[in-house]
Amino acid sequence: MNATSGSGTLLAEFARAFRLHQDGKLREAFLRYDAILQAAPDHAPALHYSGVVLYQSGQLVPAIERIRAALAIDAGSAEAWSNLGIALKAYGNEAAALNAFREAARRDPADVKILSNLAGSALADGQYAEAETTSRQLLAHDGNHAIGWFILALSLQPPGRMLEALDAASRAAGLAPENEKYAAL
Repeated sequence: MNATSGSGTLLAEFARAFRLHQDGKLREAFLRYDAILQAAPDHAPALHYSGVVLYQSGQLVPAIERIRAALAIDAGSAEAWSNLGIALKAYGNEAAALNAFREAARRDPADVKILSNLAGSALADGQYAEAETTSRQLLAHDGNHAIGWFILALSLQPPGRMLEALDAASRAAGLAPENEKYAAL
């Protein structure tokens, strides 16, 4: 691919790269994303998903850099904000991860995966009220989300709301009986 490639060619190349990525062919996907970036350095989706490949390959710092570069071009992508949060959390930067998840949820308040990440991150940071509010928002979209019920249970324990916590834990255990941690509350 050369720098004069049309946008249709870039779109087709991105689709190929993304399919490879979804198929778990990380090296091949990364090479295609990189080829896109050589032709169009400001291609936000290629930056974003090449960052995801780097994260999946354990290269956290370059992953974070690429996803941040994608967001500098297109700050509207809730998925990119969420993936930045995941990479930052893996890197050990919980505060920045929590902020990235908040931004993702602000941009897509109905995405259950984003809400789950935000609720879990808020819980880990001791933000129990936010974890409760977010897990309830998640459960309003998907009442069968076992992790959402479990996060709700854990967020209700510190303020001493044990009966509500036990109810939420029971719901989590009922939805995922194979997961012993839900029954351990």
